[in-house]
Amino acid sequence: MDKMIGKSLGKYQIIEPLGEGGMATVYKAYDPSLERYVAIKIIRTSGEVDPNFLIRFQREARALAKMDHPYILKVLDFGEENGMPYLVMPYVAHGTLKQYTRTRMPYDKAIGIILPVADALSYAHKRKIIHRDIKPANILFGESGEPILSDFGIAKILDAEEQIQLTGTGLGIGTPAYMAPEQWNGIADERTDIYALGIVLYELITGCTPYQADTPAAILLKQVQDPLPRPRIFVPDLPDDVEAIIFKALAKDPTVRFQTMQDFIRAMNAVLQGKTVNFILPPVVPDQNAVTQVSARPTTIGATPFSGSQIPQQIGSEQKPNRKLLPWMIGGGVILIVACISIILVFGFLKADPLKLKKPTITVNNVAQVQITLTTPNVGQSSQTTPQSQPQTQTQSQNQPEPTSTSEPLPTKTLASVTTIENMPADIPVFTPNNGDVTTTTQEGTLMFSYSTFEDASIVETFFVDKMKNDNWEVVSTSQMTAQNAVMYAYSKDTRTAMVYVMGNQNDRTFIQIIVANE
Repeated sequence: MDKMIGKSLGKYQIIEPLGEGGMATVYKAYDPSLERYVAIKIIRTSGEVDPNFLIRFQREARALAKMDHPYILKVLDFGEENGMPYLVMPYVAHGTLKQYTRTRMPYDKAIGIILPVADALSYAHKRKIIHRDIKPANILFGESGEPILSDFGIAKILDAEEQIQLTGTGLGIGTPAYMAPEQWNGIADERTDIYALGIVLYELITGCTPYQADTPAAILLKQVQDPLPRPRIFVPDLPDDVEAIIFKALAKDPTVRFQTMQDFIRAMNAVLQGKTVNFILPPVVPDQNAVTQVSARPTTIGATPFSGSQIPQQIGSEQKPNRKLLPWMIGGGVILIVACISIILVFGFLKADPLKLKKPTITVNNVAQVQITLTTPNVGQSSQTTPQSQPQTQTQSQNQPEPTSTSEPLPTKTLASVTTIENMPADIPVFTPNNGDVTTTTQEGTLMFSYSTFEDASIVETFFVDKMKNDNWEVVSTSQMTAQNAVMYAYSKDTRTAMVYVMGNQNDRTFIQIIVANE
């Protein structure tokens, strides 16, 4: 029996469990002061609660409580008791959208359900709130059958770095089948929610999610590499415009998706009104290429069925270039690129101030906190890292090398580099020097490791290619993800799958993320 049953949490009496997920448990409870039933979501924590987490929780809970939209489940109250943070919401007892995903739904009915949810998300996005965990189980139904979106901000509350952009300290939190490729690396913005809502629309129309596998790591591999299975495979009479909308919402490259939720809403409304939408469909992929294959040598697979250089145009339209103008177009393009680069270099030179110092604080796993100063490099001059004058802890005081200048405009490595990572399999290498900012995450039995280095991404990539080969890992595939300035290597060995994800050019750092799972 659940130990929470019959207990009180603040003024609320716990009655029975309603559901449990990877991040929280939901209970039905009774509020005696207002004589009503409520739903309490208790955020799952491990061990002692970090005070910073509670501060972040309170801040996010207040932001969520301010949202007032007919299709968003209201946050009524929040609190913390005995290390258990919780949110209080209205009790809705009319089921979720998940129960309707077992069978295919007519596209107009599916869009009719998705539109109110999209409107709720647009409302939240205008207030700089990203949902991050959109799925059928988080879409409830009110008394009148209206969809109500729940669990706003839960994923962000559990994100240790509380930033929308890449932090380099952990993989994104969400539900694997609905996560956009960039979310696995901790990146989430409005387009991430568009992708997840597009997956839900796909599932309602076809009766299944597009990417299915036994482990989160295998789902990630499919999300990044596999072309989207055409919805018309499952629904042959699906209109072209509906399929085109789904393809655009689920583009792997965020820059090719709908850029705002309002754009997505307009496209869906256009379909319901019988208007033509102006998106091209990707080329039909042969069945044998529709799934990830194991090959003897690495293969480079595009990150999206849409080419980044393609401009969406009406289906069936053609463009024939004027060959007489082609040399002039190429010459003009080259001149324009050179001019842009020159402007950027000049602007950067004028803006750079070598006397200004950046002073980031790096929190290190199992290593004392270290303050470092990064000297902003002049053009053509070297750069170095100098530790601030402060007493060193016992952890970092012994046998640490003195920082030295380099001949390249790259910062010298920090003093926090680690050579081993707890729980990392012995046959997976650790890149050194690194910044020691290691985070380990476990999700459904899959280990996920994340850390960063000041070394160039090409050096990191070469290191892992060589070391993994020496440790007898077989390359399954190589994926270039230009939108994220990243590359992902997929490996297999024995009954295990490993993925090495290297993202360069992120504030002078290269981020490394490794996912290991048993098949």
